Amino acid sequence: MPAKRKASEGKRKIKSQKRTREQCVEEEDMEEEYLDSEEELVFEDPDTDVEYDSEEEEAERQARRERRAKRLEEEEAMMEQQATSSASNRPIFLRPKEGEKLILDRRAYDMRHVLNVEWPCMSFDILVDTQGFNRTKYPLACMIVTGSQAENPRDCQVIMKKINHMCRTRHDKDDDDSSSDEDDDEEDLLSEEEDDGEEDDDEDPVIFTKECSHHGAVQRVRAMQQQPGIVACWGEDGNVRAYDLRDYYKQLADPKGFIMDQAKDPKAAAAKQAKKKHFFETTQAQHACDGFALQWSPKVEGLLASGDCNGKINVFKRDSTGTSYVATPLTGHTESVEDLQWSPQQENVLASCGVDGTVRLWDIRDTNAPEKLKWQADVVDINVISWNTCNDARQFMATGSDSGVFKLWDLRMVKRADPTPISEFSFHQSPITSIEWSAINSSLIAVASGDMVTLWDLSVERDEEEQDDQPCQPEDDKVPPQLMFVHQGVEEAKEIHWHPQLPGMLIVTDLNGFQFFKPVNWKSLIK
Repeated sequence: MPAKRKASEGKRKIKSQKRTREQCVEEEDMEEEYLDSEEELVFEDPDTDVEYDSEEEEAERQARRERRAKRLEEEEAMMEQQATSSASNRPIFLRPKEGEKLILDRRAYDMRHVLNVEWPCMSFDILVDTQGFNRTKYPLACMIVTGSQAENPRDCQVIMKKINHMCRTRHDKDDDDSSSDEDDDEEDLLSEEEDDGEEDDDEDPVIFTKECSHHGAVQRVRAMQQQPGIVACWGEDGNVRAYDLRDYYKQLADPKGFIMDQAKDPKAAAAKQAKKKHFFETTQAQHACDGFALQWSPKVEGLLASGDCNGKINVFKRDSTGTSYVATPLTGHTESVEDLQWSPQQENVLASCGVDGTVRLWDIRDTNAPEKLKWQADVVDINVISWNTCNDARQFMATGSDSGVFKLWDLRMVKRADPTPISEFSFHQSPITSIEWSAINSSLIAVASGDMVTLWDLSVERDEEEQDDQPCQPEDDKVPPQLMFVHQGVEEAKEIHWHPQLPGMLIVTDLNGFQFFKPVNWKSLIK
């Protein structure tokens, strides 16, 4: 559901149309008055009797005047109704009732594909491929890594997928809103010219898969940015494991190059294939229970942080030999650590959030007192955090809680005794399960909860006059001006990620599988 935001232009159009209609009516009145005057201006012979209009002619003339007045009144009422209904130029959002089945409106998407899976995959990460950045021409392709949660622990796997041939979603362009603004029509025309020659069909994408066994359900999976084939997983058995899946990655990303490498030295290739895939595993002393928080450092290759349900954080770093990992514990949370985020600017700074409702910043270099900043972000569980990675907005952090509220924080202001968020939104009615800033637009953020994914442009300011013109709605159904798009049709959504190489594309995972989509207004969102 894309939300259009051109209220002022819509009002100007309505006023202009109203003036044009009034001018037309005035011209018609003048013409009829002129005709009436022609009928009345008859030369009178003084020697003859004066002939007056018959009653029928006078009644017809009066009826004509009444029709003109009635037509003008109806047109004014219609224009007033249009001005009221389209004052904010935004659709009314109606939450689906329990048991209602949603019907997909293809016009809301530039692209949408659904990938169903045998077992739920409640966590995933996007793998940066070798095809370059800023790809917008269809068909598109991407790579992900995920982990399954099979009923039998022995059937669980770490799975790497390449999804090829993702085409634009086809829909009947005649069904588009014919009352769109002229600017929108011009933008659509430019878009069609840019996309000339691209494929536009409903064929299913082509999927290639490589699998690696994992004992027990995978609760969180993350890929190293510097080496996309190195993958870490949190297991339900309480262990964090790291896998070397670079061969799998190369087979999917560059199959021709992989075959050529195999042909050069078959024996070495066979030995490499037989080598054990997982090369690192935590001990009972490091993590005594399972957890969910897991994150590779974007600045330092091989630096991994994990947090468990006992509130303990460990930072793993390679030793001088490069063959083993040394753990640095970080303690402070009184309950489960739910999420971790490395600073996009300082390689030694780590952020964490937890069930205790706090957000904490750590300096991993200080082994005596690593906790440098702490604030109470909510009275309920803080499930997820996201640190803005854009150069002009690295001071902003977002948090999502169990109450369905997500808040925005300026890290320069939380050092106060009683820190308050710069803004907060309570549009979601179930716990926030994932939140992520866009790496392209510093004010754009995606938020996921159980039954929906929302996209927000936080640079949009509230217009009091526009809000007053909105039709009366229940408080929970009001559309905030910052809300740009609502993606529904998900069941217990768990993670949402922006694709770093495909502008405007998002991937979400839920109980049934994965959904890949680009909203129809993606170009305006990433500007």
